[in-house]
Amino acid sequence: MVGVKPNEQEVDSPHPNTLRCILDCFERLDQLLSEIEKHNYKWGIFCDDVSKIDGTHGYSLDLYDSNGFCCASFDADSPEEAAAKALLWILKQEVRP
Repeated sequence: MVGVKPNEQEVDSPHPNTLRCILDCFERLDQLLSEIEKHNYKWGIFCDDVSKIDGTHGYSLDLYDSNGFCCASFDADSPEEAAAKALLWILKQEVRP
């Protein structure tokens, strides 16, 4: 990577600790996806092909049950947000009578 400082925790950027923020996002996403898998769901995350008006992309997370059927889909501005929405949905499904 260009501009990575020796301790690899910071990069030359107008935003402080950019690399650390990226790594933190990956760690949170991994935790959320691992928790989803513990509940016997598979997942697929997709980035929208078309950017929004502000130039950002949206993300979709599809949940698949143990039979491989897509049982729910969640849209969000980030992969972590989509995974969090999916996990909340799973937890709500489990508390239903």
